[in-house]
Amino acid sequence: STDRRNLWLSKEGLILEDSPAAKNTPPGDLQKRMRAWQEKKEKLSNTNFFVNPLRLSVRNVAKDTSEADLKRIFAKAAMDHQEKAGGGPAVKVRSSRLVSDKERIDPVTGKGESKGYGFVEFSTTDHALAALRVLNNCPKAAKQNGGKRLMIDFSVEDA
Repeated sequence: STDRRNLWLSKEGLILEDSPAAKNTPPGDLQKRMRAWQEKKEKLSNTNFFVNPLRLSVRNVAKDTSEADLKRIFAKAAMDHQEKAGGGPAVKVRSSRLVSDKERIDPVTGKGESKGYGFVEFSTTDHALAALRVLNNCPKAAKQNGGKRLMIDFSVEDA
């Protein structure tokens, strides 16, 4: 049977409290991750929801990170991973979008302040998966993100 809802991707990025990856994860981040996992499980219990195999949901984004920064960080992670794996098709990030607060306007840019989460969409699942695996909960990547570890998983969407 084919997995039309891409459920095989639903646990990518998941870090459970008793897993080795949780050892050095800040406790506040673990709580956020567990809440997000519960919400995701609840959504996916409804068959109208599916996992988008190209779009990553990114949380814990530093307020001063731009959409261009996000795109660059994710493209580089996928390219570096691909290089180590011996090459492949060109990495293409279709879009990167940060969700902004329409109420809190930045006086300098005139744009809504970042809510600290957004989406990055790739042209292939392999590249999205590579970027997720490289950047999710990564202390090295946190250095490019105001010290905050990115929380990344595949986006769950309504059919």
